[in-house]
Amino acid sequence: MKVKYIVHPTGYKTDTNFTVGAEYKVLADYRHRKSGQQIADNGFVVIDNQGCENMLFSNQVKIIQDGEKCFTFSYKQ
Repeated sequence: MKVKYIVHPTGYKTDTNFTVGAEYKVLADYRHRKSGQQIADNGFVVIDNQGCENMLFSNQVKIIQDGEKCFTFSYKQ
């Protein structure tokens, strides 16, 4: 899975970890996780511009390729 970073989050400084328009390979898909924390923890884990694992959220990206496998979070039923 690959995503394209399309928007800076509002209210924050310019993010040097990501480049607008750049594509990032998704390592893990946590969109369905709802932990109840005040800080959002559901999105896509990618390697950022600094070489670190970082999370992007659904409102910051557009999915451009969904054929590659990645870890997908799911609750045990």
